[in-house]
Amino acid sequence: MSAAGLSLPRYHVPRPRLVRMLEAGPVATVVGGGGYGKTLLATEFARSLGVGCAIARLEPGDGEPAVFVARLRRALRRSGLSDGADALELDADPSASVDRLLDLLAATDEAVLLVLDEVEHAGERSGRLVARLARELPAGHRLLLVGRRLPDGASELASGAGIVRIGPRELAFTGDEAAAVLGRFGLSVDGGWVERLLSLAGGWPMALVLAAERLALAGDPEEELDRLAWTPGLVSGLVEEHLRSLPAGVAAAVVQLAHLPVLTAETAERATGIPGVIELLTAAGMPFDARPDGRLELPDPVREALAAHAPLSRDTAEGAAASYAASGLVADAVRVLVTVGDHDGAAAVIAALPPQTVGRLDFGELSALVGSITADALDRHPRALLHLARACEAAAEARVRVETLERASKAAGNDAALLREVDAERARDLVRDGRVDDAAVMAGRLLATAEADELQTRVRALHVLGRTHAWRGDPAGLAAAEPLLVEAAELYGRLGFAVARAHALLALAYDVYTLGGRFHEAVEALELALTALPRRSRLRGVVLVFHAEALVDLGRFAEAEASLAEAERLGLLFGDARTLGYTAWVRARAAAPAGDAARVRALLAEAERHRGDWFDHHSGAEFLAEAAALLDHVGEHDLARTYLDRALARRSEAPRYVGLAEGALEARSGDPRAAETALSAVAELEDLEVRERWRVALLRAWAAHRAGDDEVAAALAREAFELAGATGAPDLPLRREPAIAGALLPHAAAAGSAAAAGLLPAGPPVGVTVLEAFAVRRGGEPIALPPGRPTSLVKLVAVRDGRIATEEAIESLWPGVDAASGRKRLRNVLNRLRESSGDLVVREGETLALAASVEVDAILFEREALAAIGDGGGAIAAERARAALALYRGDLLPDDRYEDWAAEPRERLRARALALLDLLVDEAERDGEIDEALRLLERAIAADRLDESRHLRSARLLLRQGKRGRALDVLRAAAAALRELDLEPSEEHRALVRAARA
Repeated sequence: MSAAGLSLPRYHVPRPRLVRMLEAGPVATVVGGGGYGKTLLATEFARSLGVGCAIARLEPGDGEPAVFVARLRRALRRSGLSDGADALELDADPSASVDRLLDLLAATDEAVLLVLDEVEHAGERSGRLVARLARELPAGHRLLLVGRRLPDGASELASGAGIVRIGPRELAFTGDEAAAVLGRFGLSVDGGWVERLLSLAGGWPMALVLAAERLALAGDPEEELDRLAWTPGLVSGLVEEHLRSLPAGVAAAVVQLAHLPVLTAETAERATGIPGVIELLTAAGMPFDARPDGRLELPDPVREALAAHAPLSRDTAEGAAASYAASGLVADAVRVLVTVGDHDGAAAVIAALPPQTVGRLDFGELSALVGSITADALDRHPRALLHLARACEAAAEARVRVETLERASKAAGNDAALLREVDAERARDLVRDGRVDDAAVMAGRLLATAEADELQTRVRALHVLGRTHAWRGDPAGLAAAEPLLVEAAELYGRLGFAVARAHALLALAYDVYTLGGRFHEAVEALELALTALPRRSRLRGVVLVFHAEALVDLGRFAEAEASLAEAERLGLLFGDARTLGYTAWVRARAAAPAGDAARVRALLAEAERHRGDWFDHHSGAEFLAEAAALLDHVGEHDLARTYLDRALARRSEAPRYVGLAEGALEARSGDPRAAETALSAVAELEDLEVRERWRVALLRAWAAHRAGDDEVAAALAREAFELAGATGAPDLPLRREPAIAGALLPHAAAAGSAAAAGLLPAGPPVGVTVLEAFAVRRGGEPIALPPGRPTSLVKLVAVRDGRIATEEAIESLWPGVDAASGRKRLRNVLNRLRESSGDLVVREGETLALAASVEVDAILFEREALAAIGDGGGAIAAERARAALALYRGDLLPDDRYEDWAAEPRERLRARALALLDLLVDEAERDGEIDEALRLLERAIAADRLDESRHLRSARLLLRQGKRGRALDVLRAAAAALRELDLEPSEEHRALVRAARA
């Protein structure tokens, strides 16, 4: 919960003296028994700060670090502090999750208050994480620990400097506070009542409040006060009176309800079997407090006094557990059943969960729940073990997964269908471990024996079998894999398994489409996978890298960088070495065609800084081989040889990649005959990826050309361009190998290559940048245009979607000139352009147009933006919007701000960018990514600060997070912008100001 969403009870009395104490230091503890108003004080403190706040209320069982981290993560998510929640994405190491949270807090300037309520439940192991949070809390943030005592693992916080400590003495009501309580209940503060009540309650806030409430209901408050003076144990005495006033069945029911960890009206009825039981108890004066989320709470002293009358019964636990399970409160359902010794019931709750629900549970919490159930009960409900094994896969807990699958297999007994489900999981592990043939045999057997309704088994076997076929890498294997993976992805989608569907689509996109040279289909499949994944997840980062790789193969470098930038953010968020290493690797691949040697060197070094498991496996050998080729490509021949030597030492792990790199270096800068020997050997490999066949032929052609055999060079160049054309990207050689391909293009065309002929005479593609800055590049190399009108003409045609009428161009460049003079000047400009830069702008009758090989970033952006906006919302539209927005690096031609011909397209493109931002804000808010929504709104407001609606939306979200100070800043900025237009703020604006100041 957040401070903004917390309500204080009607009898609450502000305690500014305690709030001032808490403000004195970044870390504070509030320790005292039940009924001392600790939680209310935390709420008051949070509201007074006006900063982002998350309040995590711990429960028995939160001593497991993974469960504790999950509890904190949910609190951050409920509070709208989505960045913090994402930082705590659980993995096998809760301590690493806390590291990421601390890193995030250190990197943000906005203060955050973390409140851990009932912190005593953290125990020793989670208590050590609490102590770490306190010790390492970055400056500017606050941590408040509230409970009856500090957890064992955090006992160091009970002493030492720098921590504010509030205990029972400080929490006890003063005379003024007691008088304020009496006033809230409409009671007199004269006649010594304050002193008498303080004496009765001993300063204990809850006792004093209950006594005041009792006096307010009494016919004769004075007489009731005298009677209370003789009541031993004020709270327990009042509870006893309540129980005696209730029918026996209702009294027994309220005793049972006091044991339940989560209480709602529906749960109360289901647990007790008494319709309207909460209304009955409330009418009888039982002090239930209703929270904004619909949950009900009894003050701790009242709850404890009630619970002391009888233990939780099995019938109540089973009724409550059924209610919890139906509401998705799996942990609470299991815990109440374990409390009454019903371990079979607890195991049955987990076993009955749909797999989709299991996929949304935190691994650590599920593991702790399963661990709380006796082994014999789990053996009677082996599907609970299967659920845990599946959760192990997502958490990369390979050892636990193997052991759990073995237990599930033994416990399944003669249940053939369940045994097949277990084997389907084992088959997946065989692929992971490289035992592809064994996996294929097992998956084939499962598909042959599984019944039609065994969808879990069938879909996983399809997925495994598809991967085993794709593993072969030859055309036949890819052809066999494709329908299997397509069917698996579709079936996962029908079953609602979003993450599993993304895995199947990733295998289809990379193993079949990308490696098979079907880059356009790979991009589409990966974009579909991205729509199924949470905005913040490890897997999304991996998919984004492969998405970027396919885009690089198509020469769509700007779009690739957009995916890589997001992947890098996720890699940093989760500390994922694989994502960070792969991101730098693919960036180096994109930088090489432009000849940027310094950037390639830096990116390859960056990739190696993020070594992890990926580097120790065959992918590490592949990286070293490609690094050698990329460095040689940009002229770093000595360093390339160093990398090649390292790759050669690992040749057995990736023989075709190392052989290709060896041949590439010889072809470019070594012995061309040695190049032919190495490359022809690679070309003969059956498992040579289709996407690399054009490159092998092109490098062989270059080696032949360097050796003086132009006839062979022409034939191989023809083969290279034809192979590239077969992938659907005939200009691929010109994009990825601009220098070599450009030199060989005429030879290939002369040798009869239709693909090469179609690329003449344009040669390498030309890119025109008009967003943020102006630049023209051919094959990645900058082109220097003649200054003055020639440059202006290229800009003008580019911002007019690549085509403009001749007369309009003349009028824009030479306003008021006569037609004959204008045409003469235009001819001169076109001649100067052609002489310096080739055919960038060509005549087509009475129209000027950019040459066919010229691409303009603004045209690409607008096309992608309109496609995203036209989708009308949803996950696919959001993915397209993100990709399009990444192309919008800034306003169109900022150096030509006062040119009339640039004004309209500039405003049009800015409006497109704002529409994309609005679309993404909608998606982020819908998904609970409030921090992301605020960042997007900040970008939109910076682009159009006169639009009040975005200021108001930002203020609403900030108030949801409890950031009242920042909300006021945004509202003040909106008012200032409106004053520039002589407008007054709206009524909604004024209402939000009042809410922020409340």
